Amino acid sequence: MMPGLGHVYLQRYVYGVTLFLAFTLLNTLPTTRFLSLPLMVYAAWESYRHARDVGLPSRPVIQNGVFAAVGFVGFFSWFLTMTSIITPIGINLKTTADAARMAARIHLCARIQGDYPDIASDCDMKGVELRDSWGQQYRYRLGTRRFEIWSSGPDGRPGTEDDFVFKYRLRDSL
Repeated sequence: MMPGLGHVYLQRYVYGVTLFLAFTLLNTLPTTRFLSLPLMVYAAWESYRHARDVGLPSRPVIQNGVFAAVGFVGFFSWFLTMTSIITPIGINLKTTADAARMAARIHLCARIQGDYPDIASDCDMKGVELRDSWGQQYRYRLGTRRFEIWSSGPDGRPGTEDDFVFKYRLRDSL
């Protein structure tokens, strides 16, 4: 149910509209979207408490159907919003895990060969995902004190702000 809808149904118009506007504002701002679920739970609890204490108003059946339809539309829009938040988190976790597996293989390869490879394909990368979530190949760069594994991110161009860069120190004792 959409926050505020139950309160409007229970004829608490100002409170209901305030909750609805707060919910809309929280979903509009990317940094506060995660707060929409607690607001939904709070609004549902408040509606339930008020209905329990005061009782439900008598309304025509058609009006109850309209409120139910609006509630389902509101929940569906919230679900789509939360999906857009959760999906990037999953992509970040996959990219981080892929880079960690590649780094472990590179460290192992350095231990076996006695030195870090100049290119990652010199190591056995069987079972390691070599492409990021956007289908681009992970990149590897060896430095004097560390090596980097990075993904070009959603735009596919290296050196932009959406890149994922993972830095690993070279181990002294191989």
